[in-house]
Amino acid sequence: MQINGFSTVRPVNPRPVQNFTGTYEDKLREKVQGKEVFKDATNIQISALKTYIETQKYALGMTPQDVAELSKYDGNDFILKSYEYLINKLNIPGEIAPPFTVQNNMKNAQSLLMMYMPAMNIIVVNSDQCKDLDKTTTFKMLRHELQHYMQNINILRHETFGDEAIDIYKEKYMDVQQKSFDVLYANNMIPQLLQSPEIPMNEKVLLQYFKELKDANNTEGINALFENVSKDYVKQLTSFRDNVRKKLGVIPAEDTGTEKIKEYFNEFKNVGYFNPNGEVDAKKYFQSKIEEDACSAQERAGYEFSQQGCFIRYAIDTFENAMKSEQFKNEINKLNMQG
Repeated sequence: MQINGFSTVRPVNPRPVQNFTGTYEDKLREKVQGKEVFKDATNIQISALKTYIETQKYALGMTPQDVAELSKYDGNDFILKSYEYLINKLNIPGEIAPPFTVQNNMKNAQSLLMMYMPAMNIIVVNSDQCKDLDKTTTFKMLRHELQHYMQNINILRHETFGDEAIDIYKEKYMDVQQKSFDVLYANNMIPQLLQSPEIPMNEKVLLQYFKELKDANNTEGINALFENVSKDYVKQLTSFRDNVRKKLGVIPAEDTGTEKIKEYFNEFKNVGYFNPNGEVDAKKYFQSKIEEDACSAQERAGYEFSQQGCFIRYAIDTFENAMKSEQFKNEINKLNMQG
């Protein structure tokens, strides 16, 4: 998930700081003590160097010609072309690639830029938040979400977690579906959607039937309707999982990556960096394994798209630009509090 501003600081690997009386920014700008090899270097420079080494495995191999070709496009066309480019670079078969949808007026997600939804295998783009972003930022955000997709694909491929994932995702999907339908009905939005050419006919039939059941206060009928929706979802997700395994193979339980995949799956089951009020807890976000992985892929992509010669210079510049926001600076400085 790409939260507005939070992951832009990842090149310097934010971590909660204990037993330090200054701000987190002060700690990053402090010179390293007692290490001759890093003499006169600051913590932010050392962290950027470590990140450079760690992100080598996410290299895309972009050329100046690649960047120039993508840069010919603007807005949603740029997102689409970048998506196609990344799908190709990451060797993702088109049949299992996640589609993306551009949404306007996401009133309950104003800080959200992009989001990958594992239960639906779809990337959601908040156009209101993304429309003014530069192309480097947009490109690396999309790479961030595609890394979440790759995390999820490995979960579905895994011989142990793949079956459990279907059960978990079914629960999450149905919870979202039922709440969404209730909101649509309560706000009298279903008639408008039934007239929209963008809504598939099968979904229109579902919405119409739900409305009729609601109008009749037929609770038993509504329960039966969602039971059928649940069965259809499991059938579709199982088919998708099988197709993924056919294309990419099954990951055996004894694979060396199993522990990491387990960590990702546990976080997908319960994204733990949201506060009760729906806002993001910066400390928990930066400690998240799925976000650490996605942000590393993101910043490597941003560096390559920027065509800046030095990753360390790129990382520090990215951090400095992020720190120009007082709101962001306040959130980051919370990291010097109790870990």
